[in-house]
Amino acid sequence: MRPPLTNEGTGVYFDIMKNIEKIRSERLARMFAALGNPHRLAIFERLRRVGTERCHDNNPELCVCDVAAGTGLSMSTVSHHLKELRAAQLVVSEKRGQSVYCTISPTALELIASFAGEAPAVGRQGQRKAA
Repeated sequence: MRPPLTNEGTGVYFDIMKNIEKIRSERLARMFAALGNPHRLAIFERLRRVGTERCHDNNPELCVCDVAAGTGLSMSTVSHHLKELRAAQLVVSEKRGQSVYCTISPTALELIASFAGEAPAVGRQGQRKAA
């Protein structure tokens, strides 16, 4: 393990790994807060499924109007939820003409997957599974 960096003469202490972990934790907290809303979670899951289903044709995105059609919510409500998902860096959008296309951020999926992969496996009764 590398020693922490110090700014010589100032007494300022830099622990880069600590800062990286803090940034990662804050980003995960924003992501999970955004996904705490059932409508945003449903929108995120819909976009995630589309990305999985359409990966073979290199079109893992949906137009906002298609997202709205699948949720039963109004366009303005879906737009608001997508804005929150973008702010949490979960969704990326691109405007083409008058339409806006959305897709899941690959880095967001990687971050969530790595976080979930760090958690111990839990059995049915809440007991940790033996490795």
